Amino acid sequence: MHLKEFLRSLQEAFSEWQKDDASLLAAALAYYGIFSLVPLLILLLILINSLIGHEILAADVAGLAQELAGQRAPGSDELIYRAREQAASFRFTLLSIIILLLAAAGLFVQTKRAFHIIWAIQEDKPFVTGTVRSYVKSFLLIAFVAFMLLLSSFVTAVLLPVGKQIEEQLPVHLGLLRGITFLISFLFITLLFAMTYKTLSDVALGWMDVLTGSAVTALLLAAGNFVIEIYVSLIDLGSAYGAAGSLVVFLFWIYYSAQIFLFGAELIKVQKKKKDSEIEC
Repeated sequence: MHLKEFLRSLQEAFSEWQKDDASLLAAALAYYGIFSLVPLLILLLILINSLIGHEILAADVAGLAQELAGQRAPGSDELIYRAREQAASFRFTLLSIIILLLAAAGLFVQTKRAFHIIWAIQEDKPFVTGTVRSYVKSFLLIAFVAFMLLLSSFVTAVLLPVGKQIEEQLPVHLGLLRGITFLISFLFITLLFAMTYKTLSDVALGWMDVLTGSAVTALLLAAGNFVIEIYVSLIDLGSAYGAAGSLVVFLFWIYYSAQIFLFGAELIKVQKKKKDSEIEC
């Protein structure tokens, strides 16, 4: 694909994104995404907590909160302590799983509806059969997402802390290790998007049909994360929004991710139609 043709595809995808009111669809996805990601992250923290210990987890969470808010939020130590206590509670873990499954089902249904609007598909499946299949696919997809997040977190947790030691012992620059970490994360996220687009779309799509759109989506998501990091480093969210500074960043990131996710679907649709028209000719 030539650069001009690719840029034209991006322009057409943006036009389709506007025509389908994807921003409104993304708002619905972001709503369910918040309730899906929060219990998922809690479960991942519980799992990591049981594997690497309370003190390491507490230090990591405190450091992350300090980076996001620009300063240590009041009561953050108490919050981390309570989270550690809740992590050992079976009822809390079970509640997180239930909320995750229910929110994931809602996220799945909204994603399917958004894809139906994008691809102009009418829903014609029986309600009961479609609902059961939706829950099954939702569970499998969320399990895959959890695995990818856990694997990505594990790779990052392993490479970054030992980066300085490797740099001292071997002629390897720390920036190179960060580049490798970014590349691995980029490939993981691209594969995750490709799996999602291919699984949830009712249109017959091959892996080659979704890879380009998934890569663009992952790249735009990484660019958005970079911009958010710069903004957070320049603006003192702790003084601007108080204790809710981290929450504001998190909500904005969820909404932006939903927008980019649907834009990737529009790009896949545009490229798929071009490919089919070329085959017919």
